[in-house]
Amino acid sequence: MLAIGTPSGRQHPFCTLDPKVPLPIVPTRRSMPAAFPDDLDLSRRAIAGQPGARDQLAHRLRCIGRILGARNARGGRRLPNEALEDLVQDVATTVWRKLPEFAADAPLEGWVAAFCQNAWRNAARGESRRAARSRELVEEPAACDAGNDELDGPVHRCLDRLVAEDAAIVRCKHFEGLTLDEIARRVDRNLNAIKARYYRALLQLRQCLGGAAVPA
Repeated sequence: MLAIGTPSGRQHPFCTLDPKVPLPIVPTRRSMPAAFPDDLDLSRRAIAGQPGARDQLAHRLRCIGRILGARNARGGRRLPNEALEDLVQDVATTVWRKLPEFAADAPLEGWVAAFCQNAWRNAARGESRRAARSRELVEEPAACDAGNDELDGPVHRCLDRLVAEDAAIVRCKHFEGLTLDEIARRVDRNLNAIKARYYRALLQLRQCLGGAAVPA
């Protein structure tokens, strides 16, 4: 397996490229020799499955994390760390799939940088849309706030102590009756992330309420 590092330094379970998956070598029509023949040779040897070449390529492709991390910093860190690390895996997969098209007109890192820039821009736009939907969820508590006769006052006081988005998730789940899947679709977020925030919020609510049940 060919492992690519992430900005945090840890190896993501999806951060691997399977050498058993064959990649076609796409011939390129050239009228001039490659500007960076060593990089071209490395890419072809890696595609052919030479272990030393794959290790060398993996080391070179660590630039993906550095490039994306630097671009995210210049962009005001619009992508959270989790999204950034997922983006590293996405770009690494794209680079590996497109590697047969590498013609070495630029150094390998320069070629990879173009994929990084495009991927970051698309991810940043998606994150902006998700953030806007999350703000809508937070700023419209009345839409998810049908009230509850028994614990209405204490529950709402405790909800006000939560992170705004967590409180909005609880309100939509318990007061409006939305499922977690519906909430995830509404704010365009991963269902597992919504579940994690919801159960964390429930734990905090129970602690705030002194063990009282959260209204269903």
